[in-house]
Amino acid sequence: MITEILVAATLAVTPGWEVVPVTPEPGNLVATAALSAHDVWAAGFTLDRQVVDDRPVVTFQPQTWRWTGKAWSRVPVPPSPDGRPGRLNAIAAAAPGRVWAVGDRWLPGRTVSLIERWDGRKWSPEPADDEPGVSQHLYGVAATGESDAWAVGTAADGEHTRPIARH
Repeated sequence: MITEILVAATLAVTPGWEVVPVTPEPGNLVATAALSAHDVWAAGFTLDRQVVDDRPVVTFQPQTWRWTGKAWSRVPVPPSPDGRPGRLNAIAAAAPGRVWAVGDRWLPGRTVSLIERWDGRKWSPEPADDEPGVSQHLYGVAATGESDAWAVGTAADGEHTRPIARH
């Protein structure tokens, strides 16, 4: 369960690390991107535990949070159009209205890339142009400009894995 996040000393301009409360909600934050000490993003996923047919089922949903210099606030990521679970593994920011988050979401029998773009008001899904029938996971992203980002990860066909890049 997430109850706090550590913010780098370079952001706070003080020696050591400061514990900054985030939320008591269950989930994980796995990546951060900072534009300034007052504009920091965090990405990850929530955990939803249910019992289906007397068996525990855990699903993931993407989540993002934004630090304003005083507090963290959740910035909702809309559910995927098909309602499938997913997670965010990386986040990068080029400007306050140009933030990219990447990860993966689950389909029956495989995973597909998840790319979200923040335009200053809301998150929107971006097409990933995944290869059909191949599982894909995005683990890193770098924002290089207003409408430009690079994402990297892995593709797997059941027998082999190989690196992938999206631009």
